[in-house]
Amino acid sequence: MPLQHQQVSALKMLYRANLYPSFRETVESFANAFFVSPGRFVRQTIEETLELASSVSCSSSGDGDYKANDVRFVALIERIFDLVSLHGITLEHPFTIALYNALDALRLKYLSNGNYIDAGETQKYLDELFDFEVTERHKEWSMAQSRKLANLEKAHKDQFDKYIQDWEKFEMKFEKSVENAISTMKERHSESIQKYEQKLEIEAKRKPRLFSKELKEWRRKERLLVEEENYSEAQRVKLISDAIEKKERENINACNYDVVKRKLSNLQEQQEAEMNALLKRIDMQRDIGSKKKDSDCKCLLQRNQNIQSTWRSKYAAEDQKQFRLIDLKVRDEIAQCKQTQIMGFS
Repeated sequence: MPLQHQQVSALKMLYRANLYPSFRETVESFANAFFVSPGRFVRQTIEETLELASSVSCSSSGDGDYKANDVRFVALIERIFDLVSLHGITLEHPFTIALYNALDALRLKYLSNGNYIDAGETQKYLDELFDFEVTERHKEWSMAQSRKLANLEKAHKDQFDKYIQDWEKFEMKFEKSVENAISTMKERHSESIQKYEQKLEIEAKRKPRLFSKELKEWRRKERLLVEEENYSEAQRVKLISDAIEKKERENINACNYDVVKRKLSNLQEQQEAEMNALLKRIDMQRDIGSKKKDSDCKCLLQRNQNIQSTWRSKYAAEDQKQFRLIDLKVRDEIAQCKQTQIMGFS
């Protein structure tokens, strides 16, 4: 576990107190005191780690050896804790709490010996350790709250994205139904036009041709001349009759065409009005859907913003309260830890 400078400073002060006659004994006793029923593996790890440090001089005479040993002491303690923690072996108390009590025991020893300067110096380290532990726990709590808020924001974003996706699917389905409705109406209109044209053609063919009296009179003359066997005059009259009939047929056909055209135009106007009515209904439904989408999106966003704002307000109100609770909990753990003897201190 990476040690922070407050913990390192406390460890160095404990080492400099010369609690044990040898460097090896100091490391071994200190490491053993922090584990619940150290057991064979812990002792073996400590032994192996100390063997690697066997070349280090245990003498504390002289500033050079003094600095080298307290640095090595911290490194060895950190190495031992790392190796043991990899196997899930836990500390009897939180490291900083145990370290605090060890340091506090040293302070009490200084006070009982009348060494008030060292006791005051030790108190500074105690204050730093206490503030560090409270701050770290508060940071952990704050980070947990930040994760909760991040999860809440992500959940709201996912919810909003899902809502938009659902609307997009609905709109695609709606537009597909619009295409089908328009296509169906166009096909129906086309079939209606064709059937109506056929009906008008049949009616026109069945309708009797009403020729003029003039044409009827010429045809009568033509028949009389044939009966009288005046064929040359009959041929002349026939040509005249044919010309008149052709002209009248053309007039009748033109009149019928105008009637058909007018009736088809009326039907097409009706169909166009029907199509416009359908398009208008479609536009109204599309507009209603768009407004509902916008309204629902705004409501959903506002709802989520209100939830997040409420959560942040609750967090802000809880923050100071939680800081005080953490402070009390750390003090309680320190009091409980004092019931355990650490490094020979009571």
